[in-house]
Amino acid sequence: MKFKKKKPKQERSQLMVESIVEAAARILNEEKKENFTTNNIAEVAGVSIGSLYQYYKNKESILEDLLLKNVIKNIEMLLDEKVIDNEVDTKTFIRTIVTAQYDAWNERSILSKKLMQVAPKILDPSFILKNDEKLIMHFKDLIEKYAVKDIKSDNLDISLLLVINAVRMGIYQSFLHPDKYDSKIVLEEMIELITGYLVEPV
Repeated sequence: MKFKKKKPKQERSQLMVESIVEAAARILNEEKKENFTTNNIAEVAGVSIGSLYQYYKNKESILEDLLLKNVIKNIEMLLDEKVIDNEVDTKTFIRTIVTAQYDAWNERSILSKKLMQVAPKILDPSFILKNDEKLIMHFKDLIEKYAVKDIKSDNLDISLLLVINAVRMGIYQSFLHPDKYDSKIVLEEMIELITGYLVEPV
């Protein structure tokens, strides 16, 4: 099942998509989660509901872009800076992809907490599964693109699935309970845990 119905190609279309995603962020950041509807998102974005539905099937598909778009963009940008001899060191790769996800949530701390509260309630299991499948494909592409060595190749899809869910849970706990879990400590422990799990022993 595909959520996004139309891929924006022209600059005007791209700006419209960005305005829709930004409107969704504003609603989550400033208003009650009950106001997170396609009608309200279209109104705040200044577009017609028909225009919104040209690019997004529902509010879940908008949330997908809000959750993943910046993370994926930031990871590739950071990895591009760390290429040495056409490859990226394995431990550097792991630290980058985990840290980028944490940084994305930190960038808008209030919005992050709202997303944490809203996402589990409006996302059905099929959405979460599709989201994870996209991340798995993306991370596999990154491993190949940056010639990352020493990553366990046996059952890689399953390994990446477990990593994605471990990172998600670490982020959830540290952002929903900041008084109990220090996000910096959680991040470092998560990097150590995932590095030990994904890197083939010498």
